[in-house]
Amino acid sequence: MIPHRKSLCTSLALLALGCAQDRTHRTATEELAAHKHGAATASDALSPAAESLSRGRQAEADGRWESAQAAYSEALLREPANVEAAISQARVMHVTGQHAEASLVLHAAIEQNPASVELLAAAGDSVLAMNRPSMACEYYSMALGLRPDDAVLRAEYAWALHLQGRHESVIETLRSIEPSSLPDYVRLALGRSALLCGQAELAQENLEAWVRVEPDDVAARLDLARARYLARQDGLVLQSLEAVIARQPRSAEAYALLGHVRQRAGQQELALASYEQAVLCGADPATLAPLMDRARRALTLMRGRDEVR
Repeated sequence: MIPHRKSLCTSLALLALGCAQDRTHRTATEELAAHKHGAATASDALSPAAESLSRGRQAEADGRWESAQAAYSEALLREPANVEAAISQARVMHVTGQHAEASLVLHAAIEQNPASVELLAAAGDSVLAMNRPSMACEYYSMALGLRPDDAVLRAEYAWALHLQGRHESVIETLRSIEPSSLPDYVRLALGRSALLCGQAELAQENLEAWVRVEPDDVAARLDLARARYLARQDGLVLQSLEAVIARQPRSAEAYALLGHVRQRAGQQELALASYEQAVLCGADPATLAPLMDRARRALTLMRGRDEVR
């Protein structure tokens, strides 16, 4: 199975970092809206930190990254414990390629707000964008300790666990969540983790969901074929392999699995032909040699019986 691409990990983590602002309980924007609906008195004026945040949001919306970063930095100087300012500054830093600096900003903010789920989740997103799933898992785990029923956070944690290769933990982490509510990429992770743990039904359910979204993902279609093979649904395996070969005619893995299906069905001649095609497409001959020999022996026995008759 093909591991997830770093670029996909990075883009998804940055998206999650952008969404982390939505977790804050009361943003400066909400404060401003409340002021507009109240009496226009001097006490209703924006605080210096909120004013800096407002300028930062506008600059960020305009794509003026340096101005946005300066405004968010100013907001943090004025109010070091401001969660939104820290998350916003880190987000802009990631956009401008200052990944390590973004993580330092969030780490400093967590020291100010150690019980902030929003900051812990953002820190997890940040280090995940740097392809450090182990550290991301630590942050997500701390955040879940404070908010165990947060389904979005649990999904992010499972994604990082999958990237770390902790497949049984992925399944356990998502056990209480309805799979249909998960993001598509997390369903792919759950499907592949379930496949590696031999849970064919769970793997099939989630890989099917991913393939409906990304029908041209050949690697996922192969994994779906493997899950169906484990579930002994050979008719569906053939459908999956047909789709794989249509998209990638020289898929050695597809022809090898087709050989397994044919051999299990007692179709030794077709199995041998599939294995031979797999070798022609680049499969390791030494790996398939025992299976090919088995098919040849079975064919010899069958022909011998036919001659006796």
